[in-house]
Amino acid sequence: MVGWWVPIDNENTIGFHVELIDHEKKIFQPPDAPVIRDYETKQREPDDWEAQVSQRPITRHALENLATSDRGVVLFRRRLSEAIDAMERGEDPPGIARTPQDQVVVIPSGNEVVGPS
Repeated sequence: MVGWWVPIDNENTIGFHVELIDHEKKIFQPPDAPVIRDYETKQREPDDWEAQVSQRPITRHALENLATSDRGVVLFRRRLSEAIDAMERGEDPPGIARTPQDQVVVIPSGNEVVGPS
């Protein structure tokens, strides 16, 4: 499966998926199928959906209780904030290569990754 999500506005996204489905196996429920998991099950065994909707349409970071395992989230937010600050100063955010000699990684055909020379 290949999937990606595209923002529509501040509170909504749309998902696109390309999937290979074996019709002899029942993997996915049709949209009009009855809900399999009742409320109590969702509370005792939450999955991705419960994690997503429990954050509200716009997450309030002040209500989070980040742990050491959330270090990647903190680092990502810091990098994003630094990139926004750079753009406000009129600079390029990290990762922008305006000239070929500034490119760090060249990916030719054949699934090879060639580092800087």
